[in-house]
Amino acid sequence: LSKWSARYPDSMMFDFFSGRRAIISGNVEEALALFEKCEHSGIDWAQFYHLCYWEKMWCHAILLQWDQAASFSKQLFTESRWSRTLFSYLHLAFQFAADRECE
Repeated sequence: LSKWSARYPDSMMFDFFSGRRAIISGNVEEALALFEKCEHSGIDWAQFYHLCYWEKMWCHAILLQWDQAASFSKQLFTESRWSRTLFSYLHLAFQFAADRECE
């Protein structure tokens, strides 16, 4: 993957999969930066952005940043048609976790 990422440094697909690899390796901050880079690639492909939001939502959940995770789940709920029920559930679960953390 690094060979192809070096060859195509502005490829959103290689950045996305590098972000997935970073999550698996435990480099969640690096993954967030890569997904952010994908988001600003300038393409007009809503489903790809939703994949990035999904990954960023879980990165924030891993980092216990419940408010940010809830924000991405709400954004997915309003913009995506994949599974509004799941996005709604996750939004409420992240909000609940954020409230519990304050106690």
